[in-house]
Amino acid sequence: MKFNKILNYTELDDEAVNYLFDYYPKNRGTQDKDSIDILKFKELYSYESFNNEQREIIDKYNAYFSGIFLKKVDNYKDYIFCCVPPHHANTDNRRSIWRLTRFSWTIKELFDKDIIIRTRDIESLHSGGSRSIEVHLNSLAINKDIVGRKIIVMDDVTTSGGSLEAARILLEKAGAKEVILFAFAKTKSLY
Repeated sequence: MKFNKILNYTELDDEAVNYLFDYYPKNRGTQDKDSIDILKFKELYSYESFNNEQREIIDKYNAYFSGIFLKKVDNYKDYIFCCVPPHHANTDNRRSIWRLTRFSWTIKELFDKDIIIRTRDIESLHSGGSRSIEVHLNSLAINKDIVGRKIIVMDDVTTSGGSLEAARILLEKAGAKEVILFAFAKTKSLY
C-alpha cells in the first residue's frame, strides 16, 4: 500500500492513503503531542457531551481536515464522505469520525456513516488482528447504491492501509466513479 503525507504542498494521490500526521504508539516509546491528541480523538465516540479539552481536539482536527485536506479535493461537495467501520459487526458507525463530522459545517451533510458496514466481527488490529486485505474484504459490505458516485473514505489512524484499500476495492466493485482514501494519521512502523 502506498501512503502520501499531505501536509504542506503535497498534492493528493488517488492511488495512496492520504494522511496528515505521523502517529507513534505508546508501546514504541515517547509520544509526541499529535500522537497523544490522535488517541484523544479516537476516544470521542465514548462521550455524550464534550468538555473544553475534547472540544479543542474536535476543533483541531476539523481545522486540519478542512484547511488542508479539503482544499486539495477539487469540488469536495461532489463527494460522499464515509468511514471505515469498527471491528464489530452490526455497529452504528458512530465513532470518532462520525462525531467529528457532526461539528464540521463543511461535510456534515455530505457524510453517510452507513455506506460501508462490517458484516462480521474481526479481531481488533491494534490487538494483533490480521492486517490482511482479505480479512476486510470478507467482513465489509457496501450498504447503499453508490453507482457513479465519488466517495472519500475516512479513517482515524491507518497502519498498513488494509481496511482502507479493502473499502476502495469494494466501492469500485459496487460502481463508485472515484474513491479517495484519507486518514488523519499513519502509524510509524515497518508498514
